[in-house]
Amino acid sequence: MFKGSVFGMISDHKTRLTIVTAAVMVATWEVGWLIVQAVWVVHLLYMLCCEHSEYKRYNAVGYFFHTILPQASTFSAVKLMARVHPSLILNEYHDWVASFSERGWCGHRRNIIGWIMLTTSFTIFHLLCASAAISAFSVKMLAVSFTVVKPNISWCYRVFCIFATLLQIMGAVNVDALLQDRVLLFVFGGHRATYEDDTLAYKNAYMARLVKEI
Repeated sequence: MFKGSVFGMISDHKTRLTIVTAAVMVATWEVGWLIVQAVWVVHLLYMLCCEHSEYKRYNAVGYFFHTILPQASTFSAVKLMARVHPSLILNEYHDWVASFSERGWCGHRRNIIGWIMLTTSFTIFHLLCASAAISAFSVKMLAVSFTVVKPNISWCYRVFCIFATLLQIMGAVNVDALLQDRVLLFVFGGHRATYEDDTLAYKNAYMARLVKEI
């Protein structure tokens, strides 16, 4: 069944089944991510064209250029590793709690039940992200390794595969966006370096105004 593919080079049946399962999970996530992003882009275009609120229109434009385009430039499930990076996980948690409290999807952080729901959803989502990121990294490294040692493959193609994988890994953390978020957190977060409801509103209004000026 796997003859002629990289999976056919794995002799042990259980190991091959594990790797194939991980590859299927990674492929499913990446295709699903593309579909979700396409739907989200359509939603942003609708907001840009039909929304009466000036704030929402420019906020949609800012989200497209600040978030969606950088993610698409180095598209890979490996990028999910940024969600569970040890030096970023605390800020990720604060952003998760603040943003979902603002939207009211999982309760509010000032309510104990809402805080538990937000923390639980954060934990489950980021465990899934970690599983997908580790699976993607393992499958891609395995595929590239087998491609490099496989006979009758040109050196140009081998080098291309290596550089493509390096590009995906290096793009896991968007350093520019991270530094910008740190500056905004310093400006609007105050001495506690956390967003409250009012400071988050100020930050979002500032970003929308900045997009309008640009």
